[in-house]
Amino acid sequence: MSDEPNPTNQPNPPPTLTQTLLTSLSTIVGPLPIPTISHSLLHDPTSHTSISTHLRLPSSGSGSDDLCRWLYDAFQSADPHLRLLVLRSLPVLSAVYLSRTAASNAGFEAVLLAIYAHEAESRAGQPETVSVPDINHSSLYHETRPGPNKNNNNMSTELNRAVVSPALDPCGTVRATRRARIVGVALELYYSRISSMPVFSKIEFCESCAVWPAHWELLQPTLWILAHCLFGPAADSDGLRAAAGRAVERLYERASHEVNPQAMLATRSLLRLVELGDGVAPPPPQVFT
Repeated sequence: MSDEPNPTNQPNPPPTLTQTLLTSLSTIVGPLPIPTISHSLLHDPTSHTSISTHLRLPSSGSGSDDLCRWLYDAFQSADPHLRLLVLRSLPVLSAVYLSRTAASNAGFEAVLLAIYAHEAESRAGQPETVSVPDINHSSLYHETRPGPNKNNNNMSTELNRAVVSPALDPCGTVRATRRARIVGVALELYYSRISSMPVFSKIEFCESCAVWPAHWELLQPTLWILAHCLFGPAADSDGLRAAAGRAVERLYERASHEVNPQAMLATRSLLRLVELGDGVAPPPPQVFT
């Protein structure tokens, strides 16, 4: 008798963490497409609709919410596609979370804190900055003669450092004064992965911006995302550009009503860019008296 093992008698290999998480997700939101692969699931609108519907339930967001536990575990996993799957649901999660003030949101906060901690660790306590030229000096394309009291250093190479996102302090709990900042960091990560996000997730973000007056502290990452939706490579897909345009219009109307100069300037600039791109002459500036 042969001593070679029979493949049919070998035990099945243990499921990976990704497979286990995907199986548990199907028990929470219902059947998933077959084969269930984290990469293909990212662009599946049916599963996204099921997750979004669950997140909007009045009972969602509590510490015992199974979906919030799943989102937390999925983001903590090493599978990059599962992390993208969590970020895909961020527009709905953040909108529902910010619209609730008195309800228990321990489940939502656990997911947001996991994203915040991930960003804080990746930034190593440093702020995110960009280099901008100092307009007090000539550009590289202009010849200048150094004055008698100036050295020969090329002053045009001097740059100013502008802080795009401040340094992140460790945060283990969500206080009322930190809610907007924590959500803002999550939206910054969403924007950094926006090229991987499906169109329906972006449209959901635009729709939430149009109907819910979020904190002005979220204006910067919000406008980053909306600008991508207006002018990015997928802007003409499935009404994305129209949804983003409506969101910017609502933000501009709100900024004008509340007389927020910074928000008015930023949103009006986006609207003018849209008008120029459509070949429409921009209207004269409004005068508020």
